[in-house]
Amino acid sequence: MDVAILIPSPVPYTIGGIENLAEGLKRAIEKYTSHRATLINIPVDERTLFGTLKGYNDFRRLNLSHFDVVISLKYPAWNIKHKAHIVYMCHRLRGVYDTYQGGIDFLTYLNSRINKPGSIWERLIVHKLDNKALSTNRVAYFFAISKTVRNRLEYFPEGVNVRVLYPPPKLDSFYEGKREHFLTVGRLDAPKRFDLIIEAYKRFQGEVPLYIVGEGAQYDYLKTLALSDERIKFLGNVKDDILIELYANAIAVLYTPYLEDYGYVTIEAFKSKKPVITCWDSGGVLEFVENNINGFVVKPEVSELSNAISKMFNNPGLINLFGERGFEKVKDINWEFTIKELLKPFEWLEIDFWSKHKRKNVLVLGTFPLNPCISGGRYRVLKLLKGLSSFYNIIYLSPLPYNQWYNSIKIEDNFIEIQIPQSFNQSKLIWDIEQKVKIAVNDIMFPGTIKYSPNLIYCMEKLLENADIVILSHPYWSPIVTKKLNKNKTKLIYLSADV
Repeated sequence: MDVAILIPSPVPYTIGGIENLAEGLKRAIEKYTSHRATLINIPVDERTLFGTLKGYNDFRRLNLSHFDVVISLKYPAWNIKHKAHIVYMCHRLRGVYDTYQGGIDFLTYLNSRINKPGSIWERLIVHKLDNKALSTNRVAYFFAISKTVRNRLEYFPEGVNVRVLYPPPKLDSFYEGKREHFLTVGRLDAPKRFDLIIEAYKRFQGEVPLYIVGEGAQYDYLKTLALSDERIKFLGNVKDDILIELYANAIAVLYTPYLEDYGYVTIEAFKSKKPVITCWDSGGVLEFVENNINGFVVKPEVSELSNAISKMFNNPGLINLFGERGFEKVKDINWEFTIKELLKPFEWLEIDFWSKHKRKNVLVLGTFPLNPCISGGRYRVLKLLKGLSSFYNIIYLSPLPYNQWYNSIKIEDNFIEIQIPQSFNQSKLIWDIEQKVKIAVNDIMFPGTIKYSPNLIYCMEKLLENADIVILSHPYWSPIVTKKLNKNKTKLIYLSADV
């Protein structure tokens, strides 16, 4: 399977969590699976609205049909068109969503420069572009890097099933060393609140250094702020082995961003068995750091943070206890699990018994799952196909309700059921009609609404490529499958049970 991973390349270029996540995904796919992965990035200059819009257009124009699956992590990369599109969302353009500071009234439009980043014009246009790109007509499956991201208003389409999948850090080989310093790591930008950490550390009385790792727009400002305290050392960006050593020899890690999406620093600290001191409003960090359990969670105030640093420094036993608990919290976050879960909805692309067994391949299309077998109709089809599987390779494809998750079930050695969730849009259209006519119309509306579930159509098309025979257990797939059928190669059988 060929997988494309899509991210924008920021202008001017910087490396942050999303860049590390993309690199980690690529390496993990190649290490833990037999698939091939390609990282595709396009330069996007967000300093103007026009630069951002150009990025949306550049990704829209990409033709990636030669890839089996595409994974996008961030705007505007998710403006791609592909039938097997997975969104693993890090965040939307936060300045026009959850951190938007402007008004939304008509006067704001009139008084706002159209090309100003973060303006109401950018908010309006980006919302429209994102809502179209992230519709269930365009995206097969949605994941989020944290519960914090999943729960943000306006981030995901109505009704979609979003799975949280915590990404591991880029680094590995973490270990527990000595206790020689406090540590903070990250991009030196205002939302990371390194100024809060510096002011708090200046009040702390302990004679140990604070190492600040990272670079960014606030570097000069923060260095000036810390000039009066010789214990505070700026290390800039460091090599991976040096960073692992800094984690290992820390007393604790200070990490106080504002409304962080996820926070790799937390995971890296806990994997090094180091406590974390953070704030009440630090977002995704709080999915891991629990106050007085594996760290301290305090008000985002200088005095509160300084007191927490002192308390940690003066209680060696607490450092041990918190560090062990932190490690237990994150020990199962690893790349092998992440890749398996992320690509699981398309594992059917790897079905190999089509070619292994020298039998004809039969694709059976139904409008209900066989498992669980809770009705006579399901039992009839299941028993019939079990019998046929003695002579043929059988794949049964069926839709699931929109709020369920992909599933594949091995029924016999060469009989597999694949269950694909319908989109919310398809389900809603059917529900709306059912409310009017007061009877179930799921089956008869299936042909006219399946276009809103591209993942179902994509699965059918790919399986059809290797099918010698197609069986319709009911007639409702027929308008779709007959358009795609290679009539010179594939035979079509209609199995009629009732009218």
